[in-house]
Amino acid sequence: MHTTCYFGVIHSILAADNYYKNWHAKYGQQVARANDLMQRERRRWSIVSKSKDGLYLLDADLKHELKREGVVPNLWVFPDKMGIYVNMVGDHNTRYEERGNKANSNLESGDQKTSFRGLPVFEAQSFDVDFTGQPIDLMIRNQQCGEWFHMPSLQPIYIYSADSDKFEKIEWSAAWNARINRDSNPNTNAKNVVNPLDYKGWNNNADDSDILLFRPNQTYRMASAILAKGGRETGSTFHGHHDFMLSDDIVRKVHVGHYTFYSKAVVKRPKNVVLCENIWSQGYVGGEGTDFHSADGFRDFASQGALGEGGRPSLIAVAIPKNKCPKNDVLDITGRFAPSIFDTFKDNSPQITEHYHGSGEVYEALRMDQIDMYRSTPEDQYLTRVKRVNTVCFRGMQLKKVKDDIKPTHLNTGHWGENVYPGCRKVRDGEMTFIKDMDWASKMDLA
Repeated sequence: MHTTCYFGVIHSILAADNYYKNWHAKYGQQVARANDLMQRERRRWSIVSKSKDGLYLLDADLKHELKREGVVPNLWVFPDKMGIYVNMVGDHNTRYEERGNKANSNLESGDQKTSFRGLPVFEAQSFDVDFTGQPIDLMIRNQQCGEWFHMPSLQPIYIYSADSDKFEKIEWSAAWNARINRDSNPNTNAKNVVNPLDYKGWNNNADDSDILLFRPNQTYRMASAILAKGGRETGSTFHGHHDFMLSDDIVRKVHVGHYTFYSKAVVKRPKNVVLCENIWSQGYVGGEGTDFHSADGFRDFASQGALGEGGRPSLIAVAIPKNKCPKNDVLDITGRFAPSIFDTFKDNSPQITEHYHGSGEVYEALRMDQIDMYRSTPEDQYLTRVKRVNTVCFRGMQLKKVKDDIKPTHLNTGHWGENVYPGCRKVRDGEMTFIKDMDWASKMDLA
C-alpha cells in the first residue's frame, strides 16, 4: 500500500503542470542571437557532476525563483544515489581542511544524511510495477543532445567518441564517401527549403567542398530532482473505499483473500513544485560514436524509434561548398528550428535562410518530414508516451594535428560544456567524481 502511494505521488508530480517551465517558455527572457538558445537547459544539464558547486548553485537559483512567487520550499526529492554526490564526492566534502568538523560526519553518514542546505532530503526509489524484474525509476529517462563539427576540405579532424571514451580521428575519405547528399544536384533547389542559399558554381566535388558532421542523437540516462513546498496546500493523496473478500478453496484446503485498495495523488498547486530536469547523468546509452549513418539506415532507425540506441551509427555527413561553414554555433539538421524554439528569438522575424548549405537535400534524403512531429521542443512534458528525437546540434569540440601535436580548434558549446577529454565517460556514467577542468582555451590553435 505504501509503495502504491509513493508511486502515485511521484507520478502525479511529474505529470502535473510544470508551472515554472511553462512560465519561462511564455514570458521568459528572449534571445537576440541563435547562439544563446537553450542556455538554461545547457547550463543545468548534469550540473551535479559538472562542478562541485553545481548543486549548491542550482539550489540557490531555484529558491530565488520560488521566492518571487511567494513560495518557501521545505523539501528536496533526489533521484536514487544522488545523496552520495552531495555528501561524499569531492575533497570539499570529506577533507577537514575543506569542510572542518563536518568532513568526518559526511564520511560516517554517507548517503544516509537527510538534509541539504537546511532542507530535508528524500531519495526516490525504483518501483517494480510490472513484476518483470526490471524496476522503473520515474526520475530517470533517456534524453538526447546534439553536436556538429566542420571538416575543412581534404583535412581530417579528431572528435570525442563516448563509445571508446577518447578522441578518434575522422578521415576525410571516410566522411566524403558517407555524405548524405552525394547523389544530389547542388544547383537544383529541393523542396521544403526556405529561401535556399546560392549553390551556383559548386559541383559537389572533393576539392571544392567541406563537410559538416552532425551527431544529433547523443543519448544519456538523465536523472531529475524535485524541490517543493510539501503539505496539503500543494496536494493530497486521496483514498477510496477499501474492501477485503475472503473465500475458501476446499480442494486445496486453503483460504483465499482479495484486498482492493484505491488511491489517487493530486497536485492542487503546481506553483509550489519545481521539477529540475536532467541535472545528473547516470549512464551513456548511445549515439555519440564515430560510425556514419547511411540515408537508408537513418530512415530505418527513425521508423523503428531506435535513433541513439547502443550499437547504432551516430554521424551524418553532409557536403557543403568550400569555406562556407555556418557562422552560428547552433544548427538544426532539418535546416530550420521548430517553431517553439524559434519563437524565443527577440524579434520573432521569419526564418529567411536555411541553416547550412544542402539542408533541403538532407531533409528529403533522410525523410525528416516523418520525424518532424517527434522533434524535441522546450514545452515537452516530462512524462510523454512519444519518444522524442533531437534535431538541434551545438558546435562540438574538435582537434587537429599541428606539427607533432594535437590541438583543439573549437571548444564544445553544447550541453556537456568545454571540458571534454579522454576518460570523461566515467563522469557521464554517474561514477562518483566530477568533470575535470582541462583549460582547453589556453591550448587552442588559433591559426
